[in-house]
Amino acid sequence: MKFKKKSILIIIILSVFLYNSCQTGKKANADNKRIYVNSGSVMLVIQGQVNETKYLTKGQNYSFTLSETETVIINVTATDGNNAQITVSGYGNDRKFTVTSTDRSGLDLVFANR
Repeated sequence: MKFKKKSILIIIILSVFLYNSCQTGKKANADNKRIYVNSGSVMLVIQGQVNETKYLTKGQNYSFTLSETETVIINVTATDGNNAQITVSGYGNDRKFTVTSTDRSGLDLVFANR
């Protein structure tokens, strides 16, 4: 009888630790991604679970969070005939890009959780 109670108690404790470790792993991948417009005007064509188009000007930003297995592709093009500069934040670092107004294919950004 004592052995059975100890076994059940150990199984419950291990289950709690396993559940907590799984939740911590999911939260680690769920950091916010952000695109900030430093100068100019841009159009974002977002393709993923949500498909939409956003227009942003200097000082505005677009932020989002990916689900555990989601992939999002964002095409960024300059809209006002001038080059635009953006800062992309995600995965713990910031990167700056220049989107040229003459490049009609734009800049493709891909975000994925694996």
